[in-house]
Amino acid sequence: MTISQPPSEQREISVCLIAGEASGDAQGALLIHALRDEFASAGLRMHAWGSGGKLMMAAGLETLVHIEELSAMGFAEVLSVYPRISDAAHRLQSALSLRRPQITILIDYPGLNMRLMEDAFHLGSCVVYHIPPKVWAHGAARAARLRDNTYLVTCILPFEEKLLKRAGVNARFVGNPLNDEIVKFLKTSASERTALHGVTQVGIVPGSRSAEIERVFPTLIKSFVRTRKEYKGELKAIVPIANTVSRSRLETLLSSALAEENAQQMRVDIELKSDANLMSVLKDCKYAWVCSGTAALETALLEIPMSVVYKMHWMTYEIAKRIVSLPYISLVNLCANREIVPEFLQNDASPEKLSAHALSILNSEHEELAMKSALSSLKKAFPLDSARNAARAILDCYKQLPTDSARRFHFKAASDLLREDHEWGLPQ
Repeated sequence: MTISQPPSEQREISVCLIAGEASGDAQGALLIHALRDEFASAGLRMHAWGSGGKLMMAAGLETLVHIEELSAMGFAEVLSVYPRISDAAHRLQSALSLRRPQITILIDYPGLNMRLMEDAFHLGSCVVYHIPPKVWAHGAARAARLRDNTYLVTCILPFEEKLLKRAGVNARFVGNPLNDEIVKFLKTSASERTALHGVTQVGIVPGSRSAEIERVFPTLIKSFVRTRKEYKGELKAIVPIANTVSRSRLETLLSSALAEENAQQMRVDIELKSDANLMSVLKDCKYAWVCSGTAALETALLEIPMSVVYKMHWMTYEIAKRIVSLPYISLVNLCANREIVPEFLQNDASPEKLSAHALSILNSEHEELAMKSALSSLKKAFPLDSARNAARAILDCYKQLPTDSARRFHFKAASDLLREDHEWGLPQ
């Protein structure tokens, strides 16, 4: 008689994940689910703990620090809540030292995570930075710190991988969660296209920060007025309002811009849309003016012809020109490594130029299809299921490293290297 042997218990891996804001919480939750599946396939169990919010908690995170403890906005607020942030940071540092996780995953939020990254690395943990800081905008110093204190960096922008690899970082482009969301959205909304009955709709995306809206939004309204006057057909504009933006302030800016153009009657052609995500607002648009930022990449991945607009304080712009050496400002062109959408900056962001480009797309099917084709090619560069791709890369990295004991022997003075009185940086 053969006696069956009981299945061996799965080995448990301690994984510390640290997110510091809502966007990191969302990406951390996706990563926890994907990691758990990948670990199970490898015969491993995962105990996830660290810093997160309600989404990571729902995914199974043992939460030592809630992201609300790390939240701060303006400089004055940061000063007032600094003791709270510092206390949370020290608790995470102590937990790293006591628990010695096999894997530590830092998610965005460089003001805190770049420091915890160094501590975790010196403790012998397999350190992974998921959604790294913008080394392409902040110079080489951060790239060097990533090189010296991580085993893997998982990027969500294709050009980041190339830049980081040139700096000696083990970087992997895993795709972008935004593209995953868009693909799902387009599949579910394919049968829900809005019937516009011969009306052409354009998008006006003025950004989510009050300062950029003050500089950009009036120009975009004036651009629409000029386009509306010259377009051979009925034209409507839709404006998504970010939840960080005051609708009443947008109404004021809108009325003022229309008055300056003597076009108050066009108010009925402009719809301000509150509490709606950008995808649902733009899905029926034939063209969009977009303030530079993540919204520009989202519009591009929706394959909507567009132009990128940005204005900043003249002094900030002059300083930025001297310290940031990038060929483009939009994520769209940076990801494509060529100009596929025009960028209108500072004085070039005029109603005349913005309207001229919009009309070149709206009045020419050839121009529209050419830009759509370029955007479609860009979209194909983003692999699907970014969280699962990241999880697989993380598990592969962990498997290929020396044993935990060997790594900790290499960093035998780790506890001495940790600074008891950390000069904790503030969120950036």
